[in-house]
Amino acid sequence: MEKTFFYSTLFEYRYSSKEVQNWIDNNNCSLVKYDRTNGNCHVFII
Repeated sequence: MEKTFFYSTLFEYRYSSKEVQNWIDNNNCSLVKYDRTNGNCHVFII
């Protein structure tokens, strides 16, 4: 199974949760867990 990890510290990405869910669905993936931190960060475990 291929696993891809990505993160960004230099760029700002503005995707809605619906856009992320569409990406997940279109790529035959599933959302394992979603967490929102106290700051401006969202964590998606796909």
